[in-house]
Amino acid sequence: VPVVPAPTLALASDNGSSNSDGITNNPTVKLTGFVAGATWQYSINAGNVWSNGSGTSFNLPAGTYAAGQILVRQIDSAGNTSSNGQLGPISIDSTAPLSPTLALASDNGSSNSDGITNNPTVKVAGLEAGATWQYSINAGNIWSNGSGTSFNLPAGTYAAGQILVRQIDSAGNTSSNGQLGSISIDITPPAAPTLILPKGSVTSSGEWLTHAKPGESVVVAVDKPESGAAYAYSEDNGKTWNNFEGSSFNLGFVDPSKRWSLKARQRDQAGNQGPDSAAFNFSLFQIAGTASQAGSETYSIQPLSGEVITAIKQSSSAGAIVQTFSLGYAFTATPINGQNVLLLDSKLLPSSAGSRGGEAVSFWGIDPLTGKLTGALSYDPSQRGGATAYDLDGDGSFDLLQMRPVDAGLGDVDSTSGKLLGSITASREALVPSFRSIDSQQLQVVDPSRDSSKAAVNLTATLTSRSNTVNEIGFIVVEAGKPITLDLIRQSGNVLFSGLESSNIPDLSAFDFRSKVALRNGQTFRFYETVDSTFADLSRGKASLSALGSSFRFLDYSLDSANSTAKVGSPSGLSFTLTLASAAPGLPELIAGRQMEATVLDFSSNALAGRTVVADWSLVREASYSPVFSLYKVLNLDGAVRDPLTGNVVNPGDAGYKDAAIRNRVDQLSGLTVANLQSNGGRVNLKESTLLAPMAVVKTPQSEDTFFGFAAANPDSISHFRRLGDNVFGMEDIRGGGDLDYDDHIFALKPVSLV
Repeated sequence: VPVVPAPTLALASDNGSSNSDGITNNPTVKLTGFVAGATWQYSINAGNVWSNGSGTSFNLPAGTYAAGQILVRQIDSAGNTSSNGQLGPISIDSTAPLSPTLALASDNGSSNSDGITNNPTVKVAGLEAGATWQYSINAGNIWSNGSGTSFNLPAGTYAAGQILVRQIDSAGNTSSNGQLGSISIDITPPAAPTLILPKGSVTSSGEWLTHAKPGESVVVAVDKPESGAAYAYSEDNGKTWNNFEGSSFNLGFVDPSKRWSLKARQRDQAGNQGPDSAAFNFSLFQIAGTASQAGSETYSIQPLSGEVITAIKQSSSAGAIVQTFSLGYAFTATPINGQNVLLLDSKLLPSSAGSRGGEAVSFWGIDPLTGKLTGALSYDPSQRGGATAYDLDGDGSFDLLQMRPVDAGLGDVDSTSGKLLGSITASREALVPSFRSIDSQQLQVVDPSRDSSKAAVNLTATLTSRSNTVNEIGFIVVEAGKPITLDLIRQSGNVLFSGLESSNIPDLSAFDFRSKVALRNGQTFRFYETVDSTFADLSRGKASLSALGSSFRFLDYSLDSANSTAKVGSPSGLSFTLTLASAAPGLPELIAGRQMEATVLDFSSNALAGRTVVADWSLVREASYSPVFSLYKVLNLDGAVRDPLTGNVVNPGDAGYKDAAIRNRVDQLSGLTVANLQSNGGRVNLKESTLLAPMAVVKTPQSEDTFFGFAAANPDSISHFRRLGDNVFGMEDIRGGGDLDYDDHIFALKPVSLV
């Protein structure tokens, strides 16, 4: 009997995760090894039931089959039956798996459910054992194979249905797509925030100014806040952080002289932490105000923005302590114009450590309607006005603000002539200025790191050598594009001092020939010299600088290697040094404050009212005649006096001026004399409240003359006194000027203390 071979069985396609595991979703079994003319049968239950087959394949119902359960046999044309061909264990699976589920690994940021995060990981769950999976980030256009149970997304924004995942089970069946809703992956840290004061203004040097009532909170806000961001601020340079809701926070106003330095940072909606901001500095101050009266002039101090303050209109120094940052002023100017002074609380504006130049304060005008800055109000020598802070007791804290508004100019927002209106505020600055050479004659003083600051800078000019004539030194602030003309020097020039002759002079060892110069940071200036005259006398009746001839010249200077000292020299032999002042202006500088404009001692500040200035005076002489020296009271820089007999104001040149001046002499400094080439001096306690000017009576064999520091008051129409330094005056005792040596009498007043 012939042996008929058993047929061979194989899965038509072993789909799925493996092509050899017998697990597939294809039910077709393929057959080979048939003899010609044979028929065949198959069984899916180990031969219990046989079914006739046709062709070369058959399909299995879905299910799992053990080895030997699927059998095939053939019967040749003679009726002989082969042995059974069989398959190993197989599984036919045609059911698709469930869709995977997707979720962000961490929905960081301001919300844990908004789909905005800086974590790019998507977690995949619901995967069948043995299944593979794929993901798409473009709504199924492109699929990528996944591994594990997560994948990372590139940064970007994805619409709902754009992120898809599907799985393919071990039999090769593909699930429907699982998907995410709209999400945003943001891994870029936000920029550092910028802090602002909603009720404040910023200076050109970056210092903010604001005002508040006692017990009131100061609001600090984020400029242009980012949507959904969370913010925090630090008061200790980032050591500790305080979170705050929204885009602003409040600081309690407790210390009226505190200067805040804050930092802020933000965490965006996705949870990215940004860098710390730069330091944000601002200040609040406690200010006391008083009013001043001279003749018919009064003014009152008013607050800004409805702050609580008592309006003051009085002639005494009594004033209320005011818890406010800014002060306004309004007063009427008259020809009898005294000092316009605001007194500051003693704790205001302590000198900044690390600052040079003596004073690191900026003063600013405020628009009363908007609260915005209107411009710098620090003292400007080119306008002969502005604000200066003084430390009268030398304790390192400023205790006097002297404000000199200029009618229709600096510090006056009212256009009406004779009426001054404005407001003032201040900020401290850590300023480190030095000298900068513009050319051989133009010198600038500036902190290179803060060249836009308008803070006050104080210099000291010290005489180092003399010429053989008495020459006057002045300076003028140089402005770009503005030529220096004779009229400009008349309007804006400042007298620094006059230098005595180099020979035939008395013993000057007790005298200090120095002068303090107040400028704004960044200002450029030039020095000029008037030979054997004063600029006022030499320029009288002239129309141009060239008409002054060789008696007028601008001076060259040189700088030391550290740019901290300038040496100014003249062909005449006169020279002086210029250095940055080591301390803030004090009592001597207050009393010398108007001497660049007139030979006067200024006791008119309200800071001196009711108080005693303890001062040492010195007097020397180099003259044949014996002048009798006195100080007398004047009302203004023009030398006007009020006659105590009539009550009338008498101006230099008016009839009766000499007698009215004599009746205004200061008792303690009246009738002073000294022998030739000798010195005299003493200590006095002065309680004065006005300007004091020098006068001297000179008796000669031919006449008796009384000379003043105001040319119009003298019979020869020239000034007989010159400023030789701060609070130092030299006198010429001969009518017509004589030898113009101004050392016939030299008087100095050295303030020692304020009681």
